[in-house]
Amino acid sequence: MDKFDRQLRLWGSHGQYELETAKVCVIACSDLGTEILKNLALPGLKQLTFIQVKAANDVGGHNRFWNLAEWNVTEIIWDTPKMSHQNFWDGFSLVIVASGKPEIWTTLKNVQVSRMLVCRTLGNRGILSFVSREPHFVIESHRRHKLPDLRLDRPRKKLTQAYQALPREDSELTKLPYAALLFRVKKELIDEKLEVSREALKSKLTALQNRCASAQQATNLVEAQRHSHLLLQNSQVLPENVLHCLQLKDEPCQVNFNKTTKVLIQALATYLKIPYSDEQLPLSGTIPDMESSSEQYNHLRQAYAAAAEEDAAVFRQLVTKESSSIPLDQVNAFCKYAHYIRAVEPLQTLERLEIDSKTCLSAQDITVPANLIAMPTAMSDDNEFQRTDYPTVSFMAGVAAQEAVKILTHQFVPIENLLFYDGESNKVCHFKL
Repeated sequence: MDKFDRQLRLWGSHGQYELETAKVCVIACSDLGTEILKNLALPGLKQLTFIQVKAANDVGGHNRFWNLAEWNVTEIIWDTPKMSHQNFWDGFSLVIVASGKPEIWTTLKNVQVSRMLVCRTLGNRGILSFVSREPHFVIESHRRHKLPDLRLDRPRKKLTQAYQALPREDSELTKLPYAALLFRVKKELIDEKLEVSREALKSKLTALQNRCASAQQATNLVEAQRHSHLLLQNSQVLPENVLHCLQLKDEPCQVNFNKTTKVLIQALATYLKIPYSDEQLPLSGTIPDMESSSEQYNHLRQAYAAAAEEDAAVFRQLVTKESSSIPLDQVNAFCKYAHYIRAVEPLQTLERLEIDSKTCLSAQDITVPANLIAMPTAMSDDNEFQRTDYPTVSFMAGVAAQEAVKILTHQFVPIENLLFYDGESNKVCHFKL
């Protein structure tokens, strides 16, 4: 069994590869930074840099519990002149700022870091914010609740042919997948020139049940009743998350994944305009389990897979015109998850974190210590150690590592764009500034 078997089930081998090749920098002078480092090293990040603001012999918790060298963590001391140069930061995939030292804040304001997470704790409260000058795109958002992509309102030609090839005898009704039953009742309503409404669908499905002459309702008919709303959908109406991505298709991007996804979104905009698409997104090609005979279900499953491959082939041609360097598996994944692509717009600069968060949090009537948001112009060296609440540190470090994994793998949806934790009430609030 693979060492990372459980997490491979979450983000796959391609997500694990992104983690193991990412270069992450953690800036800290307290136990919060050490805890974040630990939470990043355990999932398999191999290129970690720890910038220690204090000297190694000063008060600090970074070396109390584990040896950083044994985990291949590069440890260096903060050097303002050296770190004021842009070249120092260009190699990092993500920078996590876990300290409020004024010299750190001032330096990072004057350089361009592609992606940053700002994590602070004070007493039993903490904040986490995602800062980036470009949109963050997510193809595999792993949405928990997904609607089956059956396109029963406007099926592709291949799908219509597949449905029409299924048995039509009443004796075979209980062997058909619920999608075939829905296609059948819809066709009957259209042939009778009746409106496809909930009441009409219910009536037709009840009639099918009566034809079965069964004392108990067939399971596939129960499923058809439960999923009858799929006939009322309009496949030409794009989800809001897709529309949001299309609005950002011309935004400048520097992160490789974002640049690639932007090209795919531009190709999607073109795809939706060609007659072949019928203004619909590429078909996902996967259908849910359905109560039916194996023969009829496999017939339908293969038809959807073939129709999706046809859509993907047309889409790939459009992508090739934009760029020939995009990996095939990423193009196919984009087609498969096209309904659920997401774009997160982080805070663009650290200055906006200070300005916008004050306004937003005051408007929400939430009490947040000022030092958590606006970095102080003067801070005693030991302030961050004297007011440490370790359960809060542990919780915020876990959240920071979790969001870092989301950002690095471009899977799941990271925060957008400020999270506040109150350990006293044990509440987490999320804001979009």
